[in-house]
Amino acid sequence: MSRGIVGTVNWADTVVGGVSRGQSEAVATVLLLAIVVILVSSVGYVVLGTIEPDDSPAVDVRATVTDSTLALTH
Repeated sequence: MSRGIVGTVNWADTVVGGVSRGQSEAVATVLLLAIVVILVSSVGYVVLGTIEPDDSPAVDVRATVTDSTLALTH
């Protein structure tokens, strides 16, 4: 049974001193992801922390009640 060649591997680049470097690539990926998550969280915290809430009411509704109707105006 023949399998197609997906890519070539240069074993001199992946094995140094008898130790596989595949683990260091995974560790580097995890560390890079952690750094990105921390930076995005920090920037989001600073940006959202500078937005001050608006003290004005969101809606100004007035109600008028008669014997048979309820009228709401805004």
